Amino acid sequence: HQLMHVYTKILIERDKNEGKDEKDFKETEFMDSKCHSQLHWFQEGFAELFAASKPNGDTWDLLYIHRNRLEEWKGSRKAKKDEYPFNEMMRIPNSGVMRRRAREIGLNPMESGRLSSLFYAQAWVIAHFLWFGEDGKYREKFLDYMGKELHGKSGYKSWKEVWDKEDDDWAFLEEKVNKHFDELCKQ
Repeated sequence: HQLMHVYTKILIERDKNEGKDEKDFKETEFMDSKCHSQLHWFQEGFAELFAASKPNGDTWDLLYIHRNRLEEWKGSRKAKKDEYPFNEMMRIPNSGVMRRRAREIGLNPMESGRLSSLFYAQAWVIAHFLWFGEDGKYREKFLDYMGKELHGKSGYKSWKEVWDKEDDDWAFLEEKVNKHFDELCKQ
């Protein structure tokens, strides 16, 4: 998971310094906004997507089903509690807003570690759906948004542009993600 954040930094440095003399090389700080998506679900869901990997000899097999994340969200959905509303998930820009939003919508802030973990689980399911769901039907949109991220065009506005959306209603996507989640739980 952390390697995804490190390699994002490396890719940004490479692009920013391409063609420059080594003495003019500028290091990208981890606090650089380009290293942090303005959509928290994307940043963490993408990292979790690649965290679901297994060693295979000298290489790694990537993009496995992240069973731990499935179980986390499954328990919350079954209990019908402490789940971030989908429309909220789509807009949360960072972990600070995530914690504040949890308090505002009445989620128990005393369980912030569990709530953060649940957020990661939900983010992973969204990213997994966008990559694999409906036989990869939405992968191109996911890749389009990744391209925007890597070019510093992060955030909810850019996410909506990928979908040609003017409103903030993500019910259509929520329904598809939930169906994908249910199918993953059966595997």
